[in-house]
Amino acid sequence: MLYLFKSLNMLQESIDLCENYHSLVKGYESEDQAKLSDIRNYYMSDTLLNMDDLGTYCHEIVDKAVF
Repeated sequence: MLYLFKSLNMLQESIDLCENYHSLVKGYESEDQAKLSDIRNYYMSDTLLNMDDLGTYCHEIVDKAVF
């Protein structure tokens, strides 16, 4: 779904999926463990860095989510 959202330029939806990655993908014991996923981090970083209008909320996410 992340690939699809990225290809359709659905930035906010991609961010929402990345923020809820732990509840969508099985195999993670905790939310913190899911945040270590390279797939999640790639799509979160790529989406945030491609946004033209970064509001305060997105700047907070960029500070803690872009790797």
